[in-house]
Amino acid sequence: MNKALEETNQKLEDVNNTLDGKVLSTASNGKTKTLSPSHDLQLEFVECYDEGHDAVVVLKITNTTDKEIGLNWGGGKGYDNLGNTYEFDYNFFTIGGEQVSPSGVGIPSDIPLKTLIRLKDVNAEATSIKKIEINTYQYKGFEVRNIPITRGQETGQNISSGSDASDATSVLSPTRQLKLEYKDNLIEGSNNVLINFLMTNTQSEETYLNWGGGRAWDDQGNMYEFGGDEFTVGGKAVGPTGVPVPGEIPVKCEILLKGVSKNAKIIKLIKFDTYQFKGFEIKNIPVNWEGK
Repeated sequence: MNKALEETNQKLEDVNNTLDGKVLSTASNGKTKTLSPSHDLQLEFVECYDEGHDAVVVLKITNTTDKEIGLNWGGGKGYDNLGNTYEFDYNFFTIGGEQVSPSGVGIPSDIPLKTLIRLKDVNAEATSIKKIEINTYQYKGFEVRNIPITRGQETGQNISSGSDASDATSVLSPTRQLKLEYKDNLIEGSNNVLINFLMTNTQSEETYLNWGGGRAWDDQGNMYEFGGDEFTVGGKAVGPTGVPVPGEIPVKCEILLKGVSKNAKIIKLIKFDTYQFKGFEIKNIPVNWEGK
């Protein structure tokens, strides 16, 4: 098939995809295109570089709905400009630093997440990846086309969230019984961020909290999980055995995020659950690396 006919067929396919409700976008390089099978998930190309014998494709995925979306692995293939095929499994596909395994990964609302695809042992003569196809259990037909491979150059492009540090920090409590108030954050060690806030039990009687899980996302699309040992209330870790929260007294709380990227300027979202209450949130926390 000659190049002109191939381009014509591709344009016709793009029109059909748009009519079918799929979302097509073009990267800033004017060549690379991404296709999402749903308006709920926006897919953007960032860069592609070689690492050893592999090609690493960096994307950004954004959940445009107001609720978290779960994705479970469904299969992936890549094709280079020399006609070689590269299959990859969930071990080489991560979103926010988490593998998109059969058990799934959660995509929070309205936060661009850094997404990596690693194609193993790509032919050294290949100059581009013609197409990558990705399927999940929920959505089939993600595509990235015409991906130039940057070889032998330093990489590490920042992924902008579209927001800046002027966005106001906000808190959300799933219950009127517990009021949250953000205070500040500190840098501990080389790249750990300690979040300080107050929690007030608005009732006169003491209540208990048992740990239920926590995650955070920065403005570079990285995800950080933290456990009950990294979340303290009144100086005590909120483990499975629980901690008491006295009535009508503001209690100091801390969340420690470990290994935060030095490129991160904002912690876009912290979400944590307890056994008793699910859905605590702190949004838009500016990280002051220089003031550590």
